[in-house]
Formats: sequence, structure tokens, C-alpha cells
Amino acid sequence: MDQYTSDLLCKWGLIEYVNIFADDPSVSEENLTILESPDPGPWQQVEKYWNSTVCARLRYLYYEKGMLTDYLNRFPILKSSSGFTLLLQDYENLYPKTTAGMTNLIYV
Repeated sequence: MDQYTSDLLCKWGLIEYVNIFADDPSVSEENLTILESPDPGPWQQVEKYWNSTVCARLRYLYYEKGMLTDYLNRFPILKSSSGFTLLLQDYENLYPKTTAGMTNLIYV
């Protein structure tokens, strides 16, 4: 992220987004590739890769401006019966102060 964008986010009180959209060199392309496959492996492995790629995936959503179906097709694990839990994890990363309400809505 460029300095101007970072400064604006800080000025607008959105400092938590600076980290989300910052470059993350530790993310392995291999992890993204595994998540893009129809069968990414055991669920614990999927969650591990999902958490390690949060920055890259959220940047993709932000910058690509595609349809939700494009994202679901890119990561087919989201279409599984437990896929919504991965989206909840992303929500918790974006909005850590509001997760209790979101989780309650999902599990009712």
C-alpha cells in the first residue's frame, strides 16, 4: 500500500485496515493455490492456509472488484457445508469488535 492511502486510512480512524492491505511477503503462493483447488485437503489444513492468506485474499477482493461468484469459484471450499466458517474468520479479521453479534446471527 502506498503511503498516501495508509495516511488516509489512519486519518479516517481506520488504522486496522492498514495491516490488512499491507504487503505480506510471508504468504505463500502455494497456500493460495491449494485453497483454489476443488479438494484442498483436511479441514485443519484448510483453516491454517485460510488464515495465512487473509491479507492476500482480502486485497484480491478489494482490488479486483469482481462478483461474489468469482470469489466463490476461485475458492470452491467456500461452497462446502463448512465454508461459511471461513467467511466468518475473515469477518472477524476485518471487524474484531463486532464478531459476537455476527456469530450469534449465523448460529441461530
